[in-house]
Amino acid sequence: MSRKEREEKGHGISFYREVLGSPKYIVAPMVDQSELLVYTPMINAKMFMDPVHKGFRDQNFDIPSGEEGDPPPILLASAKVVEQHCDAVDINLGYCEYAKMLERAGAQIITCHGRTREQRGHNSGLADWTKIRAVKEAVSIPVFANGNILYQSDIDACQLYNAALFAGLPYPSGQDTAPHESDSDDHIRLRHPPHADLALEYLEIVKSLKTATAISGVKGHLFKLMRPGLVREKDLRERLGKIKINPKKPTEGLDEYIELCQEVKRRMERDEEATRGTPLKDLITTDEKTGLALMPHWLAQPYFRPLPEPKPQPVPRTIPTGKRTHSEQVQETCDSPGKKPRVDNPIVDNAQLAY
Repeated sequence: MSRKEREEKGHGISFYREVLGSPKYIVAPMVDQSELLVYTPMINAKMFMDPVHKGFRDQNFDIPSGEEGDPPPILLASAKVVEQHCDAVDINLGYCEYAKMLERAGAQIITCHGRTREQRGHNSGLADWTKIRAVKEAVSIPVFANGNILYQSDIDACQLYNAALFAGLPYPSGQDTAPHESDSDDHIRLRHPPHADLALEYLEIVKSLKTATAISGVKGHLFKLMRPGLVREKDLRERLGKIKINPKKPTEGLDEYIELCQEVKRRMERDEEATRGTPLKDLITTDEKTGLALMPHWLAQPYFRPLPEPKPQPVPRTIPTGKRTHSEQVQETCDSPGKKPRVDNPIVDNAQLAY
């Protein structure tokens, strides 16, 4: 796209159609984990503009190679640096309550994750797709639905009519969901390929690009991609964690990662061979805590961290018979003629008075 075309970017739906090309499915951005995707990883705008953090800008947005919650002035300055090298700048704001305000401020597209502000860290849980629908009904610009897309079938199960874009069109009527997915071995492997193969393909892409990939990103991808196998092959998991690479020359040290992934592949093929003759669909189980389908451990699959066990509620303290509460003592003193009330806890009482 030429500079003139970039300067003539449309707004809202026209921007989505004419600039982005009406994508229906988008791989979402991640912190330090989406360096090779359509989205860059989430970038700290303050560090991006801070001259003290030398190298941070090129590491997170490599303009020279041509491949790739802060104060408003800093966000604007950061966006100005990259505007001629990308189609859009995504600002991570966190919660869907701001949808109308964002539209009024000029946002062209909103991506909604469908989680509330209480759903953080270990309490993140599953996203609520109905909240995404509510956001779309409140605005007229396109909305991307994000969250809980763990399996290919979830794209249709989302039931939001065109899972990536809600352009204000009427919901389809009389249409069934997608045809039942085939449970043949070939179709299962198409949706869930061997994770070691994906890891090796990823490393080849990393080696082929001029843009350097952060070592933390490489290691994070490999741990997540091959998690089902590494949980069993603990020696390989430990070995992966101990691999050290010079961050200034990351591509030169990738061979050690490749060798490890090849060993994972050999062991996974060994385990798969041991089940020869058994259809893959018969090897799929269900996780008791999450209810999610568990593929055979040599296949790529999503991982969902179950919510922590609810904390036990404190037992209400009972007052023994005949023992008076603080308020009862104060009341009795107040009722005594010629006496001022005794204050046993001035901090509490002053706070009550101030209220």
